[in-house]
Amino acid sequence: QSNQQGRAMTPKRWKQIDELAQAALERGGDERAAFLDEACAGDDSLRHEVESQIVYQQQASKFLEEPAFKHAAELMGDSQPEAESMEGRIISHYSILRKLGAGGMGEVYLAQDTTLSRKVAIKFLSQNSVADEQARKRLVREARAAAALDHSHICAVYEVGEEAGYSFIVMQYVEGETLASRIECQPIEIREALEIAVQIASALAEAHSHRIIHRDVKPQNVMLTASGQVKVLDFGLARVVREGSLIDSISETESILTMPGSVIGTVPYMSPEQVRGESLDARSDIFSFGAVLYEMLSGRNPFEAESVGATMASILTKEPAPLARYASDVPDELQRIVRKALSKDKEGRYQGIKDLLIDLREVKQELEFEAKRERSIGQEVRGSPLDSVAILPFFNANVDPSSDYLADGIPESIINNLSQLPGLKVMSRNSVLRFKGQQTDAQEVGQKLGVRAVLTGSIAQRGENLAISIELVDVRDNRQIWGQQHTRKLADVFALQEEIAMDISEKLRLKLTGAEIQQLAKRPTENLKAFQYYVQGRSHAPRSTREDMLTAIRHYEKAIEEDRDYALAYAGLAEAYAVLGLRGHIAPSEGRRKTEEKARKALALDENLAEAHAALGLVYTAFVPFDFSRGDREVRRAIELSPSLALAHFYLGSSLLRQGHLDESLEEQLKARELDPFTSLNARQVAAPYFFKRDYARAIELLRQANLLGPALSTTWEIGVYIQNRLFNEALAELEKAKRERERDPILIYGTGMVYAAQGKRAKALQIIKELEAMSGASLSQAHWIAKIYATLNERDLALRWLERGLAEGAIGTFYKDEPVWDPIRSEPHFADLVRRMGVPA
Repeated sequence: QSNQQGRAMTPKRWKQIDELAQAALERGGDERAAFLDEACAGDDSLRHEVESQIVYQQQASKFLEEPAFKHAAELMGDSQPEAESMEGRIISHYSILRKLGAGGMGEVYLAQDTTLSRKVAIKFLSQNSVADEQARKRLVREARAAAALDHSHICAVYEVGEEAGYSFIVMQYVEGETLASRIECQPIEIREALEIAVQIASALAEAHSHRIIHRDVKPQNVMLTASGQVKVLDFGLARVVREGSLIDSISETESILTMPGSVIGTVPYMSPEQVRGESLDARSDIFSFGAVLYEMLSGRNPFEAESVGATMASILTKEPAPLARYASDVPDELQRIVRKALSKDKEGRYQGIKDLLIDLREVKQELEFEAKRERSIGQEVRGSPLDSVAILPFFNANVDPSSDYLADGIPESIINNLSQLPGLKVMSRNSVLRFKGQQTDAQEVGQKLGVRAVLTGSIAQRGENLAISIELVDVRDNRQIWGQQHTRKLADVFALQEEIAMDISEKLRLKLTGAEIQQLAKRPTENLKAFQYYVQGRSHAPRSTREDMLTAIRHYEKAIEEDRDYALAYAGLAEAYAVLGLRGHIAPSEGRRKTEEKARKALALDENLAEAHAALGLVYTAFVPFDFSRGDREVRRAIELSPSLALAHFYLGSSLLRQGHLDESLEEQLKARELDPFTSLNARQVAAPYFFKRDYARAIELLRQANLLGPALSTTWEIGVYIQNRLFNEALAELEKAKRERERDPILIYGTGMVYAAQGKRAKALQIIKELEAMSGASLSQAHWIAKIYATLNERDLALRWLERGLAEGAIGTFYKDEPVWDPIRSEPHFADLVRRMGVPA
């Protein structure tokens, strides 16, 4: 409190507070009050600090009724004395296997979920944690709120339960090592520390956006998986800020020191306000995160001292030693970030974790840029792995084009296999197809795609024999890394694909785990005819017209006729039906139903098929009513399984856009564009967050760049960018150009109606509405777009009526709540109710 009023908490002032508190404790009742009146002499901030210290000292004296070491161990993060073991017991449907660890809040065990046949971690809350009914209910309520968090860097809370007198929280079991173990009093290399820090901050940002603060951010609560992914633990014991507060403002929670023994947190990582027992908000997590980041970079905690009291005093009064003392290569900007996060005055700290996250990412990008620059002039260490590759379509040396499926399909299969490796960036099929049939220079292609290595090849089929020649080139100096010629029987093509993928990973100097080697050996089908039909279906996927999608579907169905267990072909069907439903070619309800049906069939055949998880995620994040939590979980699973699957990043970015998470959406869309830079849809979707933020100039600039890659107006929100920039003639010209390529595309008809409505050409706009009504028929497949034209005409009641009809019939394919077109009706209670019923977060 004194900090907030401009008084710095110096060692001298801390000593003064402590001495006054000790003197006051020697007095009782009225004598104490009179003493404080005289000693503080009207200094309200001093009086507040002294009274806070008195409360703390009184609580500490009660702690001493039990052995002091017990509470000291809890405060310093050590385990409690051994409790009765739960090993071998069955609680609910969980079979307890073995103890994993213990802490002040309880014990954690590894268990088997006998219902879902998976391993989980169960934390049994200690009796001290749930000493009374109110505390027990609070812990259960807040753990349930934390269970709603769905983020790739948060250890998921599956269940909160009570049975046989035990209160427990069931969490995702994460294999790996803790950050505390990784540090082991040694600094972590800066780039790795930044990668870890960005993931932790991202997890905290997700929690804070749901008004949940962690309260115990420390290295022991951060797990690092074998693939380098971060998982933040113990959100099941987080605190929910009261309804109506903004987590990134000065919102408060109840004190964590209101009862003896109720201290939550681990002292060396506590914020000053946490030590003083004051109300907490998100800035307390930011301070703790700053302490963790300091420790990663320096190998030591910034405040830890020889005792609990000394550590608390250090947090309140001492500035940590400059990072440069322990790590001379820490950039100045990163040192500034750490200092700001560790400001004792919470007003001087980052006011929101997202701002800190942005600064960390900028430092990370700057270091990556410097590293790339050094590599480009040959300063990198020889023998390091090549971390990115493009597999180009093979040259078909046959006159007969019937071998094209092999020239395209073999590289695509290699792309699919390599995309599952977490340490390798693999360019998407769509972007490499741009170079099909061209006389290409590998170095030039690699520079355009931003990769370190390029694989080129040629193929010749002679009856039942297949000859393939391949070359892997280092883009930096156009040097051949590896070349190989293969002659095989056509029937051995799948074994050959596997062999080439393994060779590439070896020549790129990648260190593979056993599981990754198994993934490279995975064969989606053994049927050559099925493979041919699948590749032919895939060739129609990028264009997304009605005719292309129907043709793709016919090929996928033929592939399945040849091989009923061809999971990848079912995933292709799911994607095609989703496109038809979302673009108004079939009823959205039918598109959703068929997408889900085909995706689930694919997963039944192969539960680790990334494309199928991505398609299933689309069911819940692209079709109304939404279930974003469920859908995002599926798409994030796809990214875990195949980090280079550009389409999954595109789907996740689009989902975040619909939820209103515009910055996070942009981040995912940029990843999709990086992996697939020559696909028009990826390039134009980057403009969407700017449009929804009302940065219309930036949005139109990005769309014009995207138009150079492919057809304009491929998405339903795009026309609004032209309208908001008053570019009516340019919009109509782009529409006419697109209609020549995509005849009777409902999106283009709707776009024309939007322009007429914005121009005030009411009669023409109403004529377009009639045309869309006729196209919709009983399915009302164009209801959503008709509502947008009415909203642009400022016909509020009609806009709301069509949205209502569309929602009732399941005829809304997708919906963006932040789209400016809804501004005329945004304040209507009916609109707010419609948005809620669609499943869009407020």
